[in-house]
Amino acid sequence: MRIIILSILFIIGLSLGIATVAYVTPFYLYKQVINNKLKTDWYLLDNYTSGLLISSKMQTLEKNNESEKFWKLFHFGDLNIPMPVKNPFYFVVPNLTYFKEARSTKFSLSILDANGEVLSDIYFLPNIKFPDYLSEQRIFELPVIRNYIELYNKDKIWKDIFEKDITKWKTSFTDMAYNLYLLEFRSKFFKKGFIKFGQLEYDNYKALELKYPDKDYKSELIMKKRGNRIHSYIIITRKKNDAALKIRSKIIRSMSYADTSPALADIIFKEFKSLKYTDQIDHLGMLYLLSAWSHDQNRKEILQKIIFYLERGFNNQKQLEPLYTYYYKRYGEIYSKRKVDDLNLDVDVMLQKKIKNEEAQEMMNRQTRHRLLPEKQKSVEEQFEDVINKSRVKKSKDSKVMRID
Repeated sequence: MRIIILSILFIIGLSLGIATVAYVTPFYLYKQVINNKLKTDWYLLDNYTSGLLISSKMQTLEKNNESEKFWKLFHFGDLNIPMPVKNPFYFVVPNLTYFKEARSTKFSLSILDANGEVLSDIYFLPNIKFPDYLSEQRIFELPVIRNYIELYNKDKIWKDIFEKDITKWKTSFTDMAYNLYLLEFRSKFFKKGFIKFGQLEYDNYKALELKYPDKDYKSELIMKKRGNRIHSYIIITRKKNDAALKIRSKIIRSMSYADTSPALADIIFKEFKSLKYTDQIDHLGMLYLLSAWSHDQNRKEILQKIIFYLERGFNNQKQLEPLYTYYYKRYGEIYSKRKVDDLNLDVDVMLQKKIKNEEAQEMMNRQTRHRLLPEKQKSVEEQFEDVINKSRVKKSKDSKVMRID
């Protein structure tokens, strides 16, 4: 194995036009490659950054001292995730964006404080198959290297992706080949825009800190491997805010993975129907219905139920605004049954909402007028005609009676 790898590295060195063979050693070539100073047809990284070489210590989790009575687990997609309910300090707002061309929805939840400041955002992502990047580089097409890398199982690779230091260039030749694969994996899987990566201190979760446009917030992609699938979500946390850090800790520590199925939509909807009416028209009911909808996002009627019940509640403007907008963008119409004041909507959505409310008001007015209209008095001729008709009916009935003396 050593001779084969030496030969391969020597060929790579010659292909670069390195004249002095003394410098073409495996250690030298490996060091050049991992520092992106050597680019060949055999191995070339598109998304190279020195941050790919070594993992970092991720932010620690705060102690979980949030009161359980103000939190409840909800099943969104393939995640069981805690949300604040009946909590005087936090409330939840849904965020839904519809992409018409892709026919897909970006779904997240925001946790706000009592002043309306966003403390945390949670983005729900689809799970993906564990990737294989062995066909991405020419060097991995060599059977001796491919066969060696394939000796590692996916659990080992996944662990090393987030933990292994590949900066040490004085290592075994087989380890060099494996490290190059880890570097390739990181460059493709992490892509651009990450800050650091590493292992979280809790339950074998992996984390990737991402760049975020608002410097007051931190964005993290939280991942866990289950079988041959990678499950993940993104959590945005407000920096230097104790409440936000506690929410981050609460969600990461309490979150778990569960299978999703369209059949769950009806099961969760039945749970919603068992709630008290006061809970149905509050954020608790909204979370149940959003959970049901997350398992079958084509269920238009569930979105209608969310709007229907929130409109009957109090101070639900922030929850209704994104729902009105999403429904309009996806279905080309507004769904609304009641007028709601103090809404902050785009002009086109607000116009359609106003038209819908005016139509509903006009229908209500017509129904009210119909109930209040006095019954029309009949003329003497009409009253006489009614008497004649009644007598005819009676006579007809009497004629059918057989009398036996």
